Amino acid sequence: MTVLPAGLDAEHQAKSDSLSKLSGSAFDKAYVAAMVEGHQKTLALMQSEASGGKDADLKAFATKTAPVVQHHLEEIQKIQTNLK
Repeated sequence: MTVLPAGLDAEHQAKSDSLSKLSGSAFDKAYVAAMVEGHQKTLALMQSEASGGKDADLKAFATKTAPVVQHHLEEIQKIQTNLK
C-alpha cells in the first residue's frame, strides 16, 4: 500500500510560498519558469528510467510517457517565450 504525503516537500513548499507573494506578470513569469523547470526535471527522470530502469513496468511507463512530457515542455517553453 502506498501512502501519499500529507503536504509538499521543502522544495515545493518554498516555490509555493514564493509564488504566493507575486501577482500579475511577475507571477505569470515565475509560474511558467517553475513549470519549465518541473517539466525538464520530469523529462530527465523519465528518460533515465526508460533507458536504464530495472522494473519492466516502470520502464515501459517511462518510455510511453516521456514523449508526452516532452510535448508539454515544448508547449510551456512557447508560452515562456511569449511572456518575455
